[in-house]
Order: sequence, then C-alpha cells, then structure tokens
Amino acid sequence: MAEPASDTLCAICPALGSEVCSSCHGIRYCSKACQKVDWPVHKLLCKKFSKDFSNDKRPQQPEFQFKRAIYFPEEGNGPQYIWLPSSGPSDEGRAVAHTHILGLKNTDLYPIDYFKENAVLHRQIDGDIVLLARIHDLNTNEAMLFGNPNKSLAKIDKELTNYWKGPLLAYGARTDVGWPDQCYDLGPVDLRHVVDYLSVAHSKRSIEQNMYTIGDGEKTRGVRFNCVSDQQICQRTQFEPMDILKSVCDGESELKATVAEKAGFPLVFRKLTFALCWRSRSHQDFSYAENPSAAFFDPGTLLDTTWLDTALRFGNPTSAIDQQMKFAKQMGSLIVVRKDGEPLTPMLMKALTEYAQQKTNEAFESENEPHTLASQVLDSISPERFRKWYSDFLFGLCEDPSVGIHEIAALYDI
Repeated sequence: MAEPASDTLCAICPALGSEVCSSCHGIRYCSKACQKVDWPVHKLLCKKFSKDFSNDKRPQQPEFQFKRAIYFPEEGNGPQYIWLPSSGPSDEGRAVAHTHILGLKNTDLYPIDYFKENAVLHRQIDGDIVLLARIHDLNTNEAMLFGNPNKSLAKIDKELTNYWKGPLLAYGARTDVGWPDQCYDLGPVDLRHVVDYLSVAHSKRSIEQNMYTIGDGEKTRGVRFNCVSDQQICQRTQFEPMDILKSVCDGESELKATVAEKAGFPLVFRKLTFALCWRSRSHQDFSYAENPSAAFFDPGTLLDTTWLDTALRFGNPTSAIDQQMKFAKQMGSLIVVRKDGEPLTPMLMKALTEYAQQKTNEAFESENEPHTLASQVLDSISPERFRKWYSDFLFGLCEDPSVGIHEIAALYDI
C-alpha cells in the first residue's frame, strides 16, 4: 500500500489529518488534541499567513523570485514570514537567497544545515528546508553559533535559547529542478518542521544531563540508558557511555533496580527530563517516553498484582500485558551508575538488561499464580547464577561480527 501524501497527515502525529485549520487552511490535524498541542507554535503565524502572505501579496520584481520564508529575529517577539528574494543560479547551479532584505546586521547569515525529513515524525518533507545562521569560526571542527539567545524562539520555548543564538532564517529549496523553481514557499506546516528540527538539535546536546557529568568532582564511567524516542528521534544508542560524577553513586536511585542488586551489581538510576522535541507529543498507539527495557529491573512494580489478578481473573491476559507495560511508558531516559563507583560499561548494562528481561519472561511462562511472579523473578537470581549466565552471554558475543573484540575484552573485568 502506498504511503499517504505528507500534506494529508497530522502535523503532530503519524495519523491522517482529517481536520484543517479553519483560519489559515494551511495545516492539518487528526484531532482537537493534536491541534491543542500545536497551538502555542501555530498561533504565532496562523493569521499572518492568510492576511499578509497569500499568493496575491507576493512582490513582483523581474530580477528576483520571491518566496515565503520563516525568519527568527535575534531580538524579535516571535517568528515572522518574510518574502525572501532569490536569484540564480550560482556557479554550483543553485539559487542564491538574498538576506539583505533583513537589514545590514543580517547580511552575514550562512547555511548551517538543511533537512528533508521531520525526525520527530519520521516523515519526508516535499523539498529541502535550509537553515541559515550567524556563525563564528573558532578554528575547531564545528563552527559556533554567534549572537545573543534568540528571543523569537523564547516565544516558542525558552529552552531553545540555551543553544540557538543569533538570528535564524529558514527557506525552502529543491535540487531536482532548475531555476527559477529551485526555491519554494514555506507555510504553516513548515513552521512545525523547523521547530521540530531546532528542538531535536537542542535535545541531542542534552544540556540537562550536564548536572551529572560536569563538575570538578571525581568521575566514573556510567551509562545513559535511552528511551525509545531518544533512540529513534535523537539518534542516540540505547546504552550511551559517559563519564559521570561519582557523587551520583551515593544518591538515591529513582528506580528500584532489585534485579541488578540480586545479581551483585547494585545500580543507581536517575531520571532525565523528557526531551524537548517529543515531551508534549502523544499518540494513541504508543508513548514517546517508553523505556520497556528499564522496567524489567523492578519486577515488584512491573508485576504489581493489583491489576494483574483482576485482568487474569476475567480471562484477559492481553490486557494484563498492556497494564504491565504501563509502568514503562513514562520511564524516559536514565543516567545509570554502579553504587560501588566502579565503571559501568554499555555492554555490561546490556547484559544486565537482557538478563532482567529473560528472568521476567521465564516467570510469565511458568503459569504460576500472578501474585508470586515478582518473588519468582528475584528468587531465581543470585551473583553466582548471573556470572554463569554472563559466561554464555560473552560466548554469544564472540560469535557476533557486529561486536568489536575490544568491547568483549572489557566485559571480563566486571
């Protein structure tokens, strides 16, 4: 079956967009709930789109093509539509966007990136969206954004100003056509695409985790245990190594990791704030904050018999499994260290996670009374049993061509 066209889909979730904004007619939603999620962003340009930036308001000059672009002034009160002039083509065969229309202070904007997919929605965009900013080359591998925190973005979310500095400009471009069609108009749904891009870029830098990683204290190797959305949207690995302040090892764990403790590896879990790019999103078929693998470390909560007994009593085991995973759906990403301060490698964390999941699945398959499942999981675990299982785990890794020898060798020192 062919994928539905992107302009028929909801701007917030993967569903079909059966509802159209009654004011601008330029964006679709599947429900009032999704429209409400998007309204703080959409309202900033909704009326301007239909009032001042319809096609009949387009400037006409023979030497330029004017296309609707989105501008975020450094000292502004929010994003703005502008008619961006372009001419072309350049020596590279690309249209040339002229930023002089933004004033002398903004003639030094340069392309810093372009994107053709909304990473939050995993959705292709009809063309490329090019992002321009003021940059300062510090003779490093990555040029730095230059300027003050962007006040226009503060109208969307103040967190965005933690990273995005100076003015920003977004315009549409195509590489599969010739001049004069290489630039195209951006509309209301493209504002959502741009905001999602800026939010994902901000979330990848995860400023909030700095409280665990930056400081003068002694550090140990720990793991960032990423939820499903941070893996799929922010492109993080499930178990991400990082140096974490040892003081975290002395704090309380926000997840009762009884499985790891019984296996001989007491762990401290600290929850991270949900990433800006997906925290306000919702969908009926899944939770953006799901971290089912982490939930297996706490069978006492995961296998809470209050709901399990009721579900099975009425002959609905599928409902029981659904309720079982409720615990995991709001877990989010976590910072994890060993209580003893010893290094915690991603591969050891992977082993403990697989072990916890295996023991939980064995309890479910045993067909014992629901109220005994949690204790059955914990009674089946000991340091000796885990080390024996761990040896088999290592042997399996040796036969996996995707795992480097250095990763396997590091596992012996646990």
